[in-house]
Amino acid sequence: MQQTRKMLFAAGFVCALLATAQALGGGDGDDEADDTDGRVEAFFGGDYFGSGISAASTAPVEGDAFIAGGEVALNHPVAGDAALAGGSVHVGARVGADLYAAGGDVMVNSGVGNNARLAGGRVHATRHAAVGGRMSVAGSRVRIDGSVGETLAVSGDSVIIDGDIGGAVAVIARRLEIGPNARIGGQLRYRTRRAAQISPQAVIAGGVQESNLAFPDTDLEPVARVAVWAGLTMFTAGLFVVALLILLLAPRASALPVSVFRSRPVASLLLGFALLVCIPVAATLAMISVIGIPLGLVLLFVWPVVVILGYLAGVIICADVFTARLSRGKTAGQMMRVIGVAVLLAVLVLLSRVVVIGPLLILLILFFGTGAIVLAIRDALR
Repeated sequence: MQQTRKMLFAAGFVCALLATAQALGGGDGDDEADDTDGRVEAFFGGDYFGSGISAASTAPVEGDAFIAGGEVALNHPVAGDAALAGGSVHVGARVGADLYAAGGDVMVNSGVGNNARLAGGRVHATRHAAVGGRMSVAGSRVRIDGSVGETLAVSGDSVIIDGDIGGAVAVIARRLEIGPNARIGGQLRYRTRRAAQISPQAVIAGGVQESNLAFPDTDLEPVARVAVWAGLTMFTAGLFVVALLILLLAPRASALPVSVFRSRPVASLLLGFALLVCIPVAATLAMISVIGIPLGLVLLFVWPVVVILGYLAGVIICADVFTARLSRGKTAGQMMRVIGVAVLLAVLVLLSRVVVIGPLLILLILFFGTGAIVLAIRDALR
């Protein structure tokens, strides 16, 4: 059953990427817009796709909504599911079905018809939040002031519950506080490092029990799975947006590493491996002395940028090689390149969960891409 759900999730993710790619690449979407601040949005068969530095829904959505960006805001009702990811995420309009949200700062300030799955550094369900089904939350600081129709499962560092929960509550945290406005219809089961602070005014119908990790109906394992898959999905969606901008804005430049890889694959692999290993080592050695600290900090800042660009270059290389074979040696068009990148990123998300094979394949792609970029830059400067 879990494998089936994962395959359905992957298929939906691929479809979302392809639909967004078609919209941004000039497809046949029902409606699309490109704002000056980098915000891009499109409607497909009632579903809404939006992304950008500041991404916000601009009209009610009859189907599902998928929004990713630096600052994400859901300002209009969504009849179906909503999947949101960004540096900050604000849910200010009703979601008719399920809500999936991940970000540094997540705030739910509206109703959710069914279940809510939330993950972030800070997660806050305000007094106006009303979840009809279950709620699962993973975060550093979690505060639940709203209502939950069924069960609540929370994993975090600091957890505060001061709302109306219809069913049982399960909490794993370092610090737990039950506020005076809390109304829990089932049992409160918790595991904390410190003694839980429970207000005398709180009402807990099923009693309180400090428990082990085996919760019968509200196991926190789904929360961990949601957090892992949400993180992988949203990170990959962000990579896709960056790759899409590269392919659309600099198609010739994006083809240079591909040419380098085809002519010098071994050199690309070895150079990429050397760079990715040597930069952290060089940064550590530089920071041994006071004089070298600035250089070491610069290298540590540059290294993750090199990793991301190298990985994207490797994905573009593999996608171009694959699409060229499908086209029988002909140069793939821009739209085909975008589709190839989208499909490969989605496949790599699934393979990342496969022990040994998945991480090894991702490392090879990273090494090839990093080396090819450096060789292409060197060739261009000659």
